[in-house]
Amino acid sequence: MTATNVRLQFEQTVQAFEAVDVDCKIAVLWQIYDALGQAFAAIAPVALFSQAVQQLLSQIQQVDRDDQAAILRDILSG
Repeated sequence: MTATNVRLQFEQTVQAFEAVDVDCKIAVLWQIYDALGQAFAAIAPVALFSQAVQQLLSQIQQVDRDDQAAILRDILSG
């Protein structure tokens, strides 16, 4: 596979992601987060995110699930 092929596949993937609705984006991002968390947990049990991201996640986790979804929708929709 050449760099050009990888770039085209990446661009197509980004376009497909941008074309779906916000709830689908949340589901995809959760799957990625979960898979990466499992993969890194075995090799790096320390925090993987910056302090600012950890604080944001902590704040999001303190609200109820409906509000969490609304926050993620707002972030993903710009």
